[in-house]
Amino acid sequence: MSEFTVTSAAYDFKADLNPLVMICGTVDGVPACASVFYQTIQCANEFGGVQAVQNLIAISLVNSFVKEPDHPISVATGGRYLDLPQYPRGKFLPAPAPGNGNILSIAMVPKWTQDITVDSKTNQRVLDNQAWVESLKPRRRR
Repeated sequence: MSEFTVTSAAYDFKADLNPLVMICGTVDGVPACASVFYQTIQCANEFGGVQAVQNLIAISLVNSFVKEPDHPISVATGGRYLDLPQYPRGKFLPAPAPGNGNILSIAMVPKWTQDITVDSKTNQRVLDNQAWVESLKPRRRR
């Protein structure tokens, strides 16, 4: 299990309705930063609340270590980028214009722990809340 924290989640508006949000925090105490589109975070929040946002941020922060092959976090993922979860597209809410400090409050999630290992046989990520995310996916009616 790895421990994740988010210390900042800020974006630069520049008239872009879907700006990149720079999320900085730590993975097991090691500083990490990742960029995630504003709308992706909004969709995760709309789909599954704080836990879905945490899952998205965890994978994004872990992926920031892939270019460091000897780092223990990179070793845990087999040196491969993990796929970001795909959430249903929600109602598009453009990023608020400057004036609120450009901090994305829904990305300022509390500290959490999560497994980040990769199954060596299937090369798929194994996350302790992956089954939860899968269970929320809409089912087709028969």
